[in-house]
Amino acid sequence: MLDQEEFQLAALLLGSKQNRVSMGCKSELQAFARQRARDMARRGYFSHRTPEGKGPNQLLREAGYPLPPSYLGGLSNNIESIVGGVESPHEVWHALIESGAHRPHLLGEGFLFEEQDEYGIAYFRDIYAPHVDYWVIVIARRARPYDQDLLCTPQPAECFKTAATDPE
Repeated sequence: MLDQEEFQLAALLLGSKQNRVSMGCKSELQAFARQRARDMARRGYFSHRTPEGKGPNQLLREAGYPLPPSYLGGLSNNIESIVGGVESPHEVWHALIESGAHRPHLLGEGFLFEEQDEYGIAYFRDIYAPHVDYWVIVIARRARPYDQDLLCTPQPAECFKTAATDPE
């Protein structure tokens, strides 16, 4: 269940010019986003990477959400947009949509983001935390049976077998 601030940001996300056919709020992504916002505030960092060096893709997989094999692990991020130090959902949306790095993720621009169809949004406020206000938007898609078990790097595309499919 979204709280009032989260609902306002979700309305901006869903009311924008999306390139996605549809998107649904999923409780597991909501819980993950809330955990991420709370963790950043309580441990005093603001980053897609945790102090232990884990990125959002890896963290979401560890939480049990089956991301496609093409989403790399480690420090990789194909799913998360964050804002800190801003209280208003409208200001958060404006800041993210003006960001060249976040806009494609939020609006589903490009094949990778366009097929993401599930989201969760979190707002966490802690007046003792460095940024006080923490926002996390997670937009992802579940792995599908026909997803290839290959991991591809950006240009030039070099594909490697995953550990699960590599016989060695």
